[in-house]
Amino acid sequence: MFIIRYIRYGVCERDINEENDYLNRIRGVESLNKGQSILTKREKEIFDLLVHNLTTREIANELSISEKTVRNHISNVILKLNVKGRSQAIVELLRLGVITL
Repeated sequence: MFIIRYIRYGVCERDINEENDYLNRIRGVESLNKGQSILTKREKEIFDLLVHNLTTREIANELSISEKTVRNHISNVILKLNVKGRSQAIVELLRLGVITL
């Protein structure tokens, strides 16, 4: 579909990437609407602690996991939400109602 539009209408690669980003966000919202969380239980635990200003080390100690595991979970959420960093991820999760202050 994208390739046909690219050839026919001259849609640039940036437009295709923006459309893919939009579709990924919609899919996440749809899964929330179906009662499914876009986060795993552990990812939610980590972001609940992040929103309360705990450091990666403090979160690791609290959950008895390594700091690397905490960072991996944070990276996974950033990819799922298609945002640029943990602060944007927190803002998006707050907006979606997945976590609260």
